[in-house]
Amino acid sequence: MAFWSYGENGSWRETRQPRGYRKNRPGSGSRGGRRSRRTPHNQGWIRFALGSLFGIAFLGGASGTAYVVYDDLHSLKPDKIGCYATSNPQDVTVALVDSSEPRFDTVQSRDLLNAFEDVYRRDLTFNEKFSVIVTDPSRIGTVPDPVIELCGSASSSAELEEIGANGATQAYLDRQQDKIFEDRVGPTLEEVFSTDAQPGRIQNVESPIMEQIQSVSRLRNFSGNAGERTLILVSDLIQATREVQFCTTKGHLPSFTKFKTRAYFDQVRPRSLAGVDVKIYMLVRPGLGEEPLQYCTERELVDFWQAYFKNAQAASVEIIRLRDGAYVQSGQ
Repeated sequence: MAFWSYGENGSWRETRQPRGYRKNRPGSGSRGGRRSRRTPHNQGWIRFALGSLFGIAFLGGASGTAYVVYDDLHSLKPDKIGCYATSNPQDVTVALVDSSEPRFDTVQSRDLLNAFEDVYRRDLTFNEKFSVIVTDPSRIGTVPDPVIELCGSASSSAELEEIGANGATQAYLDRQQDKIFEDRVGPTLEEVFSTDAQPGRIQNVESPIMEQIQSVSRLRNFSGNAGERTLILVSDLIQATREVQFCTTKGHLPSFTKFKTRAYFDQVRPRSLAGVDVKIYMLVRPGLGEEPLQYCTERELVDFWQAYFKNAQAASVEIIRLRDGAYVQSGQ
């Protein structure tokens, strides 16, 4: 007996049955006699029948594939930074890192890396947009150019399915979060918080903190967003531009009440930060109140910036001091 198989060249072919498959038939010999020869008509019919079955199976498979593709095309997809466009209000966190000299010491660098890993792994909600902006020379501009920009990963399949996206297993979601951090977020944060700046990225002339806060306040998805908004500021809080030199020039750090009456403040005034939670990691410089930082104290800097953000209508202001390997949290 013969059977038909589908060849690699795309055609059906006739082959012999494997050993032991034949049946003995009476009068046809001890081992089953001769195999009957099929007529061309029979061969054509079998080809047609089996081909039709294959076609049906193939079409069924194609239909299944088409359905999967159709279903996939109609499910919600993330954009290139992992954000989903939904009708739900999108939460936003923007971190502004003052990259001016002097940079972070070893302990401050370690603490900041740990704090920002917590932000990524623990604090970001699903689809919350997270951006990190630095003030090094290659990045300063009217429109901040983030070194990190992504959205928080889903913590469960239910979160994806709720917005119309394809679900996923918990193991996959956990691996995805780890991979994004290991491949993209972690290495960039290590560069941002490195104790040594790369050549060409040393900001040793100015520290335009207010100008950058103003730029952030103008971001389309940060101002007027209906979701929760957070601004993280990493800085020694010593504004240093051609117009203002906190701590190093006498009279340049008055009370905020006096400062906001100056023409310079009108140039750098941020848009309203109403509803924004502000968290400041203050890099406490040693020798505040002494040369060359003799014209300010730590208390004066803290009071100034708390009043600055209160004037901008921030919902809350939290200042965490980073020094000597430990941080001390101030009141809001």
